[in-house]
Amino acid sequence: TSSLYAADPNAAGTFLWLSNVSPTIFGQDATRFDYYLYSPSASAADAVDQYAKTMAVGTEDDIVTAFLNATMAGTLSNEQAADAAWKCLELGELMASNVASCQAHGHHTVERRADMAELDLSKRSRWNWEQSSSHVPSNNAVQALYTTL
Repeated sequence: TSSLYAADPNAAGTFLWLSNVSPTIFGQDATRFDYYLYSPSASAADAVDQYAKTMAVGTEDDIVTAFLNATMAGTLSNEQAADAAWKCLELGELMASNVASCQAHGHHTVERRADMAELDLSKRSRWNWEQSSSHVPSNNAVQALYTTL
């Protein structure tokens, strides 16, 4: 598990590397979903561990659920986990088009409700965090994040 997450030696945060589980996820580069939490989180580490275990032996639907939970730092609710349409929408059209259950039910092409627009999975990706840098308290922290990732 040490290759999946690590405490930041310079702060109270945690680095999480989903790309160390698999280089791609549903047709996308998994490094887009490596991230840093600014506070320690046992639930996030547990979610990444569960994602790794599920990738090894789980069904595609189990992998979708475990992946989303890992990108949500272990906060996926039971209602969200049980809602196939929500999970497909959360993946977005590019990723959902590579998931059989999303294709079978047409969930990957359904328009998002206006109140769900802010829940876009890409907002949790590493690229969005780097672009906004609103989560980074200093330029030194940005450099540490770039060199680690």
